[in-house]
Amino acid sequence: MRSSCFVFILLVIMVSCFGCTQSNSKTNTNSQNKPYTSEEAIKRGDVVQTSISVNNFDRFINFFSNYNDEKADKIRITGYTIEGDPIFTDLNYDGKKILYTEDNSNDAYGAKEIIKDVCNKIIEEKKEQRTIWYSLSSCSKDKSYLLISIDQNDFQYKQE
Repeated sequence: MRSSCFVFILLVIMVSCFGCTQSNSKTNTNSQNKPYTSEEAIKRGDVVQTSISVNNFDRFINFFSNYNDEKADKIRITGYTIEGDPIFTDLNYDGKKILYTEDNSNDAYGAKEIIKDVCNKIIEEKKEQRTIWYSLSSCSKDKSYLLISIDQNDFQYKQE
């Protein structure tokens, strides 16, 4: 009786330890959303919006063009808080709908959440005299999401 009880306790301990090891390895395998600097984001090809500029904006225009042509594409927009914490926005367009994912889990003062939604439209709006906003609309959560805000004078911009 003692030996079977001992074996049972040993088995429970081993299963518990294995379960802890597995859950830790799962959280560490997703390096895609680990924080990285704006310089690294630019090198990776992210569209990077800071308070004063947008880097790799041509990549966003290419994505917007593919959206208008109903061609599948995906893109990452990385913004940075005043403290330098990244907020990742991933857009995955399948030719019909846009899967929107915003990850602010690296923001020290943010809600530390990942927001997902499915949207149907990207809207280009001229605001004030020189500012253009690109936003997602017609989303399943009845929200819209500002993607990028630019000053036309800071970029070469083609008007059709």
